[in-house]
Amino acid sequence: MRSATINARVEPKVKEKASTIFKRIGLSTSDAVNIFLHGVVINNGIPFDVKIPNPATLKAMRDVENKNNLESADSLEDVFKKLGI
Repeated sequence: MRSATINARVEPKVKEKASTIFKRIGLSTSDAVNIFLHGVVINNGIPFDVKIPNPATLKAMRDVENKNNLESADSLEDVFKKLGI
């Protein structure tokens, strides 16, 4: 039986977008929060990796945000070639 209440402040746009996604998969926001909390209990911690990005990752993230040092490819084959795969 559910009897505890959680109040959380979140950005309205994030809540709206998340609620839309939950609805598409048949969940309420409360259901999603319950799934998350059960995951915390089962995993004895956050149920996904939480990491501090290293300097190379931070640079790559800034580059994407600023549209710097980006490459394009015309096909998946082209991507593999550029990656040396």
